[in-house]
Amino acid sequence: MGDVLLTLAPLRDASTFLALMLAGQTFTTTLVLLGATTLAAVALALVARSARAVVVDVASAPAGRRRHALTVRPPVTQSDPDAPGRPRPRAPGLLLG
Repeated sequence: MGDVLLTLAPLRDASTFLALMLAGQTFTTTLVLLGATTLAAVALALVARSARAVVVDVASAPAGRRRHALTVRPPVTQSDPDAPGRPRPRAPGLLLG
């Protein structure tokens, strides 16, 4: 009867299950509590790792856009004179605009 109660208790009420597990002094109780603690620690570690990846990704995105916007581009351009279908090259040093 005690095994059935321990099996059905989590379905009814988590606090009742925890009280029953803490009240018992058996090897099975120790293993179940150790397993639950380990499972909670692993879940917390996975959530922390994924949250850190999201935070780093979100934090680095604006910096990348800002860096791209602040990139200094040359104010002059020259075409390849040998490229087919291209206009003649501009004079070197001529500002665009």
